[in-house]
Amino acid sequence: MKLLMTPTSPYARKAHVIILEKGINCEITPASPWENDEQLLATNPLRKVPVLIADDGEIIIDSRTICEYLDSLNSTPPFLPTEPKARAAVKNRTALVEGALDSMLSIIMAKRVAPEMDSAAWRDWLMSKVGSVLAYLNKDIATRNDSFDLSDVGCFCLLDMLSFRIPDYDWRTTNPALTAWFENIAPRSSLTQTDPRR
Repeated sequence: MKLLMTPTSPYARKAHVIILEKGINCEITPASPWENDEQLLATNPLRKVPVLIADDGEIIIDSRTICEYLDSLNSTPPFLPTEPKARAAVKNRTALVEGALDSMLSIIMAKRVAPEMDSAAWRDWLMSKVGSVLAYLNKDIATRNDSFDLSDVGCFCLLDMLSFRIPDYDWRTTNPALTAWFENIAPRSSLTQTDPRR
């Protein structure tokens, strides 16, 4: 099995974290969506990471689909509950995190490939979405136990990427419960091993 990824991609980092957490034997292969990476182009026409190539050669794209597939390979630890309502709750939180990640990526992409779109109004509109998601997660995290599910993996990757890529955005002051959760979970081995600053 092989995971094509860019270490600085929070989407790819989610999959890498689950691979480490579940002890899955998987080759981690660097791939760049910014270059004419032949293997990436051959496996995902969208030229996006991550891409998972299964042992039988099946190609799986989209970080949520990849993470669900990885979670199905063994049961320990589980990242998605089997009970329908609990599973839906995790997938709802995961969708919110993905939306915030998409907004953040749009800002980063505009600076890189379309500077003319990088206006203050555009950034403010996108970051308002991020702020709304964080406010929701800040309230939600205070009502939950110490589980580490798929939405938690995504949430950590989102918060860490904000600190890494948009350091002038102060998400901590207005989200104290989320900040405490983030700091408590940050030393986890799978998270330190996938730190994009390494």
